[in-house]
Amino acid sequence: MAWGCDALLDGEPVMAVDPVVVLSLEEPLLDVEQAAALLNVRPSWVRDATRAGRLPCIRVGRHLRFTRPMLEHWAAQHRIENAGAGARFARRARRV
Repeated sequence: MAWGCDALLDGEPVMAVDPVVVLSLEEPLLDVEQAAALLNVRPSWVRDATRAGRLPCIRVGRHLRFTRPMLEHWAAQHRIENAGAGARFARRARRV
């Protein structure tokens, strides 16, 4: 699901925040490293996923920022519902 964004990161478009998710700056903005830690992935994955339009972000100048609710909403949308599907994915991932 892409919401579109006119912002660029290294000359490539970056996905904007889902307009349904209400932004509140009561919580601190997370940087790429903090978002990666929350998602348990590498910071390079966060940058790549944002650049590819798979992960929503907030642009502050040249910087990518995230809110915890934004990442939680994204993670909930990408949760694997069927335990069997998760097991198949895990087996496939081990072979690679």
